[in-house]
Amino acid sequence: MTYIFQFWHTLKNPASLSYLLEKEEDHGPLQGYKKAVFVVFLLAISLFVLRDIWGMYTERLTEILGQGFIDRYVFARYISIFGAILLGVFYFIFHYYVVTYFISLLTDLPYKWIQKVQLYVLTSLILFNFLEFIIFAIIQYVPIFSPFSLAAIVAQFTPNLWVLYFFNQIAFSTFITIVIQYIFFEQWIDEGRKSLLLKLFFVQIFIAVMVATFSNSPVIEWIVREL
Repeated sequence: MTYIFQFWHTLKNPASLSYLLEKEEDHGPLQGYKKAVFVVFLLAISLFVLRDIWGMYTERLTEILGQGFIDRYVFARYISIFGAILLGVFYFIFHYYVVTYFISLLTDLPYKWIQKVQLYVLTSLILFNFLEFIIFAIIQYVPIFSPFSLAAIVAQFTPNLWVLYFFNQIAFSTFITIVIQYIFFEQWIDEGRKSLLLKLFFVQIFIAVMVATFSNSPVIEWIVREL
């Protein structure tokens, strides 16, 4: 018997996803799931490419154009778009594979089960970033730190970049991520709710520490601020 994965239906009805995951173990992969993964993968790439084309975080390219180096600017634009595609791929891989693995170590939940939930998380993060991009496009201004994060508040008390990058990762999207993960995971584990929440929060802290630590690196500065 074939079981169909319906993205929005299972998102609104966590119990139905649990049922499908149990059936998947006996009847094979869920029909439609790979398509959903591919769509989210394309959305991640589209987000980064669209922002790059608009000029978000590409100030140095504008400097080249201002100096009159048209050929260099065109070449740099193509390279920048290619880099944006790679960033989209990295963003997807990080949240769908790396974070999933980390959560599986902390909770002992099946890796593939966590991946299904991370697909919802990825979608929410991408949609949130699209919304943020639209707001920046409307006001024609891109702040260094997200106005939806705690960095905007912490910046009033300290100029320390490590601290600011850290709190830039603690945002409204972080809250949404933890809520989605908790709603699904609490059905599948026997441990206390507080313990689960602490673990999920620890994952976000770990990500924030990673970004804050490497954000000043000239090699990966462009990459880490997109996490």
